[in-house]
Amino acid sequence: MYKYSRIAQDRFLKVPQFSFLFAYFAKSVKAREFALQKYKENKDKAFTPRMLLEMNCLLMAAQTVLEKQKGSVTGRAMHEYLQTL
Repeated sequence: MYKYSRIAQDRFLKVPQFSFLFAYFAKSVKAREFALQKYKENKDKAFTPRMLLEMNCLLMAAQTVLEKQKGSVTGRAMHEYLQTL
C-alpha cells in the first residue's frame, strides 16, 4: 500500500488496536465506498483492482492478528465486534 515496506505493514498490524482500526475501516461499507471513489480518481485502470486486492489482503492479516488476541479481554471484544459488521 502506497509503497510502505512489508516490515512497516507488519509492524503496524502487530498492534491489535491498529489491526482493529484497519479491519473496521476495511469492513465498513461507507469507508469502502469512499476508498473506491478515491481509487477511481487514479488514471491507471489497474490501480483500483490492485488496491482492493491489497486492502482485502491486509484485512485478512488484521483479522489474523485479532484472532490471536482473543485470549485477552480487549482482543476478544475487538474480534467479536468485527464479527457483527
